[in-house]
Amino acid sequence: MYVDFFVRYLAEFTISSSRLTQLKTYTQTYKPTLQYKSGEEFFPCDFYFDGDRDERNNVENYDKLVYSEKMDNLRYFVHVQEYAWDNDITEPAIAIEYWYYYVKDTGLFAHKNDWKVSIIFLKQTNPSQVLLVKAGQHGSLIERFWNDVKKEGETHVFLYVGLKHAMFFAEPKDWINGTKIGYNDPKNKPIYVWNSDPIESTNGDYDEITNWEDYHIWWDDESKYFWRWKFRTGWPYPPRLAAWRRDTWMMPEVGTYSG
Repeated sequence: MYVDFFVRYLAEFTISSSRLTQLKTYTQTYKPTLQYKSGEEFFPCDFYFDGDRDERNNVENYDKLVYSEKMDNLRYFVHVQEYAWDNDITEPAIAIEYWYYYVKDTGLFAHKNDWKVSIIFLKQTNPSQVLLVKAGQHGSLIERFWNDVKKEGETHVFLYVGLKHAMFFAEPKDWINGTKIGYNDPKNKPIYVWNSDPIESTNGDYDEITNWEDYHIWWDDESKYFWRWKFRTGWPYPPRLAAWRRDTWMMPEVGTYSG
């Protein structure tokens, strides 16, 4: 039986600082390893990697970076849902969502300013037990049980990432390895988003942080002031919804990660 949406939402405002510290530890314990296909030129980053707080020129500026600079700008976004559920889970879980922002993908009809997500469901009463894992493939979430996926370091799921950034649990046919971003890569830094309450629509179609100091907000110094994102679809950039505007953000049990 699912916990009411309001109950899950309310939990984010009543969570203690000690519990947040525990959750942060879990996000590192289960951080995935990403194996990219040969030929990949675009890797996860912060959407303000270029420092100008304007996502409209991200593709242009990312193309100017050499490989080492792209590796120096590795970032991923983390959001955690307590009291998470899924059709294949019969008890409350902790859902750790790893969101990846890509300025573009490779090939014809390339997506710009796109997001992908992988999710780890932990048993709430015993977070050392993984109940389910999900990986994003072109808008759908593919799920596997923990014993059925390849892992590194016992707790880090191994994901194969194609040139369109779809994630696979098993090595696809005709696969050639390219860049690997390991779970223990110190350059791959998290941006923690414990809840989206202070992210409000200001200045038209844009989201901005309006409250940094409230008791239920817990941001690392590196996570601050990264927020100004056009959340509606359509022209101009970006054509895709921001991660916190997608159903999966608050409802990891859904089968897609579209808006």
